Amino acid sequence: YESLLLTAQEHSLEFQNEIERLKKEKWELSDKIRKESDDKIERIRENTRVYQEKREEEYKNTMMDMAEKMNNADDKCKVASNKGKEGETTVKQFLVMSLPKSDIIDVAQQGGAGDLIIRDASKNVMVEVKNYDSCNVKTSEVNKFKKDIKNNKFTGGIFLSMKRGICNIDNWTMETIDGRPVIFLTYAAKNMENI
Repeated sequence: YESLLLTAQEHSLEFQNEIERLKKEKWELSDKIRKESDDKIERIRENTRVYQEKREEEYKNTMMDMAEKMNNADDKCKVASNKGKEGETTVKQFLVMSLPKSDIIDVAQQGGAGDLIIRDASKNVMVEVKNYDSCNVKTSEVNKFKKDIKNNKFTGGIFLSMKRGICNIDNWTMETIDGRPVIFLTYAAKNMENI
């Protein structure tokens, strides 16, 4: 009996040690799971914060871009006459530099005679400038140009589209109107030397 009692006590001690070991393992596992869970929640919080900051930055950039476009000289919201005036000014400056012996006259405000006149000795060349941003120059504008050539004593004419094409007319198209030569140039802003 004494031997059985000692054996039972040893087994009881082993079970108690095993129970303590399992308790310790349970708490360690619980701590590990809690730490992993906390880390995961922290990562989610950080990712959410980064995502939110990125969205806010994109929103700010979008708003700044929109504000800049609204104020930009080339924006669609700008009055068409102002865009046209810029194109005319650019072409006039180029012509003044390129043709030092010619008189370059701005007649855009007079109406019926194009935007600029290149006057050189006996020659008077009418220049019409279109500075459209979003569409090709319409045929009605070409017809108006031809009418202005016919109604004035110009020796020739140049029709320039600064940034777009011209409906139904190829670049470098040459015609005669009442025996006077005219030329049509598209995308002139890309290569001003074509003028």
